[in-house]
Amino acid sequence: MKRTISLILAIACILGCVLSFASCAKPANDPEKAKEKLEAEGYVVVLNTTDLLLPDGAKATLLATTKDDYLMVIYYEDNAAAKDAWEEVKADAEKKAEEYEDFVCERSGKMIYYGTKQAVKDAG
Repeated sequence: MKRTISLILAIACILGCVLSFASCAKPANDPEKAKEKLEAEGYVVVLNTTDLLLPDGAKATLLATTKDDYLMVIYYEDNAAAKDAWEEVKADAEKKAEEYEDFVCERSGKMIYYGTKQAVKDAG
């Protein structure tokens, strides 16, 4: 019995570690930090914080591109605003997905991001 419980606990710990490492790839929560990281990786970055040009409920947008990679991050004021915008942003992202391989579109807390996996990793 002890051996079985020990085995189950060991498997649960290993699975937890694997899942935590797999979920780490996302842009920085601070738009300025994400911009700095992307520029250091050679991206052309446009950070917009002008209220008149932002989607409803957003506090900033970040667009980053290279020859091969693309990233769009929308930082919202709160989780509710991000949740409300999710379906519309996801539909827009699907149009862009056709242009790039390894494309992702995710919502994480107060932000929604979409682009290539490499660009997401570089922004984190």
